[in-house]
Amino acid sequence: MDSTDPPGSDDVPPAGVAADAMTLPVFLLDAGERIGRANPACADLFGVDRDELDGATLSEYLPGGVVGRIEASARRARESGESDRIRLPPTALDCLDAHREVELTPVEDPRYEGCVGVVHQYPVGTPDDYLEYEAAARAVADPVYATDPEGDLRFVNPAFEEQFGYSTADIRTRDVHFSEITTAEGNRTVQDAIRDLLASPEGEGRATVDIPGITVDGRRLRMEASLALLPPTDEFTGVAGVLRDVTDRNRREEVLSVMNRTLRHNLRTQVNNVVMYAGYLADAVDDPDDARYAEKIQSSVTWLERLGETLRNLQEAVQEDRDGGDAMTVEELVDPVVEEHRREYPEATIEVSIVTEALVDVGPTAGYALEHVVENAVVHGGDPASVTVWAVDSPGAGWVELMVEDDGPGIPEDERAVVLGETDETQLRHGSGIGLWATRWIVEAFDGELAIENGTDGGTVVTLRFPTA
Repeated sequence: MDSTDPPGSDDVPPAGVAADAMTLPVFLLDAGERIGRANPACADLFGVDRDELDGATLSEYLPGGVVGRIEASARRARESGESDRIRLPPTALDCLDAHREVELTPVEDPRYEGCVGVVHQYPVGTPDDYLEYEAAARAVADPVYATDPEGDLRFVNPAFEEQFGYSTADIRTRDVHFSEITTAEGNRTVQDAIRDLLASPEGEGRATVDIPGITVDGRRLRMEASLALLPPTDEFTGVAGVLRDVTDRNRREEVLSVMNRTLRHNLRTQVNNVVMYAGYLADAVDDPDDARYAEKIQSSVTWLERLGETLRNLQEAVQEDRDGGDAMTVEELVDPVVEEHRREYPEATIEVSIVTEALVDVGPTAGYALEHVVENAVVHGGDPASVTVWAVDSPGAGWVELMVEDDGPGIPEDERAVVLGETDETQLRHGSGIGLWATRWIVEAFDGELAIENGTDGGTVVTLRFPTA
């Protein structure tokens, strides 16, 4: 078929028939800029019978300037393969009572070269904020959608189209129900969330639920769905929501969960066995070299045991429930750590100076961060080590600084960069510095900050900065 010829009913995509039932004005515009088909709402908008629109050109009903803008928009849509949208001036189509926009989406059908046009109408006095929200939704990287009260999709952004495979043209020309992008169970979960929102005061608030997602080609996803009710008039008008693909995140969490269980039980049990039998071996052998080898085995496995404990501490900290009820005094955070290391390293000198009465907004697992810093200071300090721990109010209001200073050789610059997140964590050399790296993660889990500096007389000063309660 030549694109300049008015298409007959056999040439129109089947989706065009479904557009007849839509309340929004919908029309087909072929590559020759002729109207191939229009629904009753579009005919009413132009003020003519539907038959008069078939095969007509836009210039018969619209000013030349408006026609030029629509034709340019249609060409952009066909060339880009994506929807294009323009706003009509008030003089077009008697727009004094409403603002109107024309959205043109290329037809994905080999039998028809053209675009589906949808005319959006907004009451005068209310469109600007709405259009700003819609423009923002189109720019969001996650899928965004809106439904009518029955659950049929009425708006999707480009990210939704890419993720699920349903285009704007699809939802304009046929009813695509929200249940088509999830399972029956997922749809029930969303319906329960909607009922909870409707039962809340004035329908305010937002619900977030995890649901399965199903793309148009049947691919399964795990989605985090955040939704809110559309502004009501006198009854429920639908919902708007954002969908986030958490498939990879959930898969990583499952892998980490299995690894953690293995680390907590199997690895710890086997490490303890190796330490025990290496000790038996060291006591039983007579040859000095054999005894030294056994001691090296004990030392290496003890390091591995400490590594496992560090990773467990990190996991506990990042998973700790932050409900705002775990504020601690600085003494409650510092004293247990200092006493433990004084017992474990009696030859070291550990001094404490606390000159703040503030409460820190942290939970008990924050102590793991301080443990790693103090242990690092003692182990890598002088012989014997001299360590000072002091706490002061930060110069910036609302913060407390815990500083640990040692008399050791200092932390190498490349290792310090890894610990502070200034370079890739993969650069940790065979686990070197992993304790301080875990410290940063724990501190940041409580919205804190970590700093590492050289001491005034050598050594290192590590500062843990926590918000006050």
